[in-house]
Amino acid sequence: MRGAGIRQARPSDAPALARLYLSERPGLDWLGPETALALAETLIDRHMVRVATVERAVAGYIGWGDGVVRHLFIDPALRGQGLGTRLLVEAKAVSDGRLLLHVPASNHRARAFYRRHGFREEGSVAEDEQEAFIRLCWVREEQEGSKS
Repeated sequence: MRGAGIRQARPSDAPALARLYLSERPGLDWLGPETALALAETLIDRHMVRVATVERAVAGYIGWGDGVVRHLFIDPALRGQGLGTRLLVEAKAVSDGRLLLHVPASNHRARAFYRRHGFREEGSVAEDEQEAFIRLCWVREEQEGSKS
């Protein structure tokens, strides 16, 4: 994608991350923009966070720590253009070779995306009273890490 890049998140990116988070989690509209902003600031402060930019504007982000992908959101208008793949590749490259995540069971598009990128579904988990989640795991294959 022309004009796209990946970079480390900055504290000034928190409002954009909060907007993306709220736009992708409609069931959390009760959370409110102030709480979403505080969550984004905490994510940037405590975890690895990379942002995808298009024309210098934040178009998506991934946040992970301790081997757990906590957030991966892409602006809906920019999906299908490789930004999520680029962010996930970045997280995999600097991981210790294993990443876990939870995705809503009803989000078939996300589940298919992660399966295409080598994640395996390991069963369901109860994170939320309103929605079931699926646990997915990626483990680096020996040949993925080699430079042959």
